[in-house]
Amino acid sequence: MYKLLISDRAQSDIRNVFAYLIENWPESVRIKFEQELFKTVQILKKDPEIFPLTDLKDIRKAVITKHNSILYSFHTSKGEIRIVRIFDTRLHPKKR
Repeated sequence: MYKLLISDRAQSDIRNVFAYLIENWPESVRIKFEQELFKTVQILKKDPEIFPLTDLKDIRKAVITKHNSILYSFHTSKGEIRIVRIFDTRLHPKKR
């Protein structure tokens, strides 16, 4: 299983998504997001090649929900996965 590293930007993204969900959606939506995020990260840690490459060099995209994705890279030789961004299309609708 790979070691997981989370960039400062991705940590900020997570805080922003949670703040948005808390402010605009019922608690059940936040809980569902947490569950899906955890599940997706577990899949990543077991098999980081399972999700497709993006147009960005060495960056892959794992869809968490229809509104949220993880952008990440991984290094087999280091045994590391680096989460670069947690993207929410509701917060950035023009960047879909």
